[in-house]
Amino acid sequence: MPSEVDNVVVGDRLRDGRQVITESVLEKLKHDKTLVPRIRLEALSDTDLIAKAAALGATDIIVTGKNDSFPVGIALEKVIAETQRYGTRLHTTVKSFEEMLAAAKTLDAGVNVLVKDLSMARAFKDYFSPIKFELKTASVKRLERVGACWRSCIDTGDIMTVGEGMLVGATSGAYFLVHGEVVGTEYTGRREWRCNAGAVSSYVIIDKPEGGVKTRYLSELKCGDYVLTVNRDGTARRAVVNRNKIEFRPMVKVTTETNGKEHSVLLQAERSIYLTTKEGKPLPVLDSLGQDVIMFHITGGMHFGTKIEEGIVEY
Repeated sequence: MPSEVDNVVVGDRLRDGRQVITESVLEKLKHDKTLVPRIRLEALSDTDLIAKAAALGATDIIVTGKNDSFPVGIALEKVIAETQRYGTRLHTTVKSFEEMLAAAKTLDAGVNVLVKDLSMARAFKDYFSPIKFELKTASVKRLERVGACWRSCIDTGDIMTVGEGMLVGATSGAYFLVHGEVVGTEYTGRREWRCNAGAVSSYVIIDKPEGGVKTRYLSELKCGDYVLTVNRDGTARRAVVNRNKIEFRPMVKVTTETNGKEHSVLLQAERSIYLTTKEGKPLPVLDSLGQDVIMFHITGGMHFGTKIEEGIVEY
């Protein structure tokens, strides 16, 4: 059995030998707490049954919808809320990667998943495995107004915090940690779900598979896509894109220098646009001259959004 699979239901038993029951759940649990109820969540009374089973000491409960489908979201939320205090582990059947994500995120607590297609298990664990970047700092050597161009605000369905943003680069080898709009100005409110990421042709890192990174052009991102948000210590998480707000705005060219090589990026010339200091604080791009900002560097180049080891030169 693949190592990414934590347990398996075979017939009426789990791999660890415990029996799965579907009838007379409460009566049987009174005599044997090791039993694992499998309860269909089809009506309000079923949520009460699940809560009573948890109260009786069931350590694990399998919850399904009609025809072993993924349970309706609100009903599943009610079950999670009513069983959490007992420490019961909830499991539910999923048939797609999207249902996996929904199960894992419900009420932030989430539930464990049961799949018939074991190939989904590795994809699921890979998705939630830790993502880490080795970030460094570089001093801003020049800050130049360069006219105007089209820029992208990436509005996610997530909430960013202080020290968190997106890795954006004009070239495939150097990325600036553009801070999310988590603080307001005298003219704008907070937009914790937004990163004003710069010129539409810039790269943004959307994933970090083993052996490299994966990027998209900012202009390509659309509702339902995923992007990585990264904090000051290099820890990343996935955020879903709600919209890509592309507008024509005045821009500045930010240039840093690392090991004698210059790296630049175009960002909107506005006080609500931030880079990130080594302390993880938002730094208005218009105040960044002479300041150290967080960056990420890679060797090699990108081809159709995937890192490759070939000599690509970009300026």
